Amino acid sequence: MGPNRNIRVTNYVVFILVILVGIGTSWIVFYAFSLLERDGDNNQNTQILIGDLSSEHTNSPVESDDLEETLATSTQPQIRTIEELVKLRSPLERNTVLLNVLRQSDEDRVLELLAQTKQFDPPVRLQTQAFILQRLARINPLRALSEVQDFQTPRFSDLLYALFSEWVQFDLDTAVSQAKTLSHAGRLVALEGVLQERSDLTITERLEIAQQLGHEQFANNFIKQETINEALNEPERVWKEMVESAQNEPAQIKLLTEIAKIWVEQTGMGALDQIRDSLDNSPTKLLITTAVLREVTVKHPHTAFEYALNLDHDPYLESTLTVVQQWAEFDPHSVLDTISSLKQTGQSWLLLERLIWT
Repeated sequence: MGPNRNIRVTNYVVFILVILVGIGTSWIVFYAFSLLERDGDNNQNTQILIGDLSSEHTNSPVESDDLEETLATSTQPQIRTIEELVKLRSPLERNTVLLNVLRQSDEDRVLELLAQTKQFDPPVRLQTQAFILQRLARINPLRALSEVQDFQTPRFSDLLYALFSEWVQFDLDTAVSQAKTLSHAGRLVALEGVLQERSDLTITERLEIAQQLGHEQFANNFIKQETINEALNEPERVWKEMVESAQNEPAQIKLLTEIAKIWVEQTGMGALDQIRDSLDNSPTKLLITTAVLREVTVKHPHTAFEYALNLDHDPYLESTLTVVQQWAEFDPHSVLDTISSLKQTGQSWLLLERLIWT
């Protein structure tokens, strides 16, 4: 192979390599630009999506940071007047829309909505006004109280209750202080709001507030009924929650007695054993035991009599004599037979004497 031929072969190989390198470089550049273009499109789309959501969330005056909540409420109809709200036929939709509007409203807007409700008398007026005043209470409770006092009875009482029901949730002391400035009837309405909505307070705390507002007896009745309603479902729990603090307070003994009666009636005489074991105050123990046994005697006289006879501490036979007297009211012959079957002792003669006296 001559020198000239070698040079031609070498030049040919170099030429081929240059072409291949050029093609590869072009392909790499083209592919890189394609990727960049797609990434740019994706970034643009992402920015648009985030921008839309951020704009929607930022422009909305909703207080919550929950994006899902914001998006859910954004589909609700927007109202400008109360008349538009009343046109919504569904109570659920009306309340949802109103609460969403109030949540986004400042004091001036809330007052504007309240003023609109005074111009007409739709069926939903009272509930609408109550919601509006509760929102105003969160912003300016003193202004809300002033607005309520412009209403006439019976709306005044209903709206005052709605106001204090909300107010006592976040500023109990101020709410009670302002309630003292109301009339006798107004203080009672305010107290109802406290009693109903602040069941987390102890009985003593609620009674102290009632005393400040001049309606302690009302509070006693309210708390008693509330506690009895709870005891009907869970007598053991209610008893255990109350017994430590109430057994030494004369004012609470009647309530404890009612709970004890409910518990024994629902679960039997075993509950009375637990009741007696939980009472450290001896006079209270005797009083509640006697009251429960009197109640049991009406339906199960033999059971009550046997339980009373076996009490570990009844020195004056108070519980047993009470059972005999109650039993003799509706079946004296059975009482006589039962007493006659006992061993003749001073105790049996006392029981017989009570039977004869009854």
